[in-house]
Amino acid sequence: MKSELQRLCESRGVRITNTYGLLAPGKTTADLDDWQKRALPYRCVLRYKGRQLTTYIYLGFMHTEEPSSADIVCCMISAASALGQNFESWASAFGYNTDSRKAERTYNEYRKSGEKVRRLLGKDFGLFARAEH
Repeated sequence: MKSELQRLCESRGVRITNTYGLLAPGKTTADLDDWQKRALPYRCVLRYKGRQLTTYIYLGFMHTEEPSSADIVCCMISAASALGQNFESWASAFGYNTDSRKAERTYNEYRKSGEKVRRLLGKDFGLFARAEH
């Protein structure tokens, strides 16, 4: 059965193009952590209302299908939660150490992803954010 978010992406015309095996520009396998080195890398390009968003993700081997537009929108909307919080509040809410530079890099990446998905979805961001997946 399709989720609410899947149905919304389909009805609103959110399209995805996935390319397996591509790392983010400027990244090499030396930049990846151990989990990422064993994971399935994808470059995902979302398109919506003439706008485009490109992101790079890693899936575990239990995933048997390529990511859908709803999968990527859901992940990026989740990352957007960092936009409304300072680092200390975000780290506390998600169980990160506030003294960790790695946690701060993760927070900053989440903020960038959140900004990208807000730009992609524009005024429809809230509609997609409320949809179950």
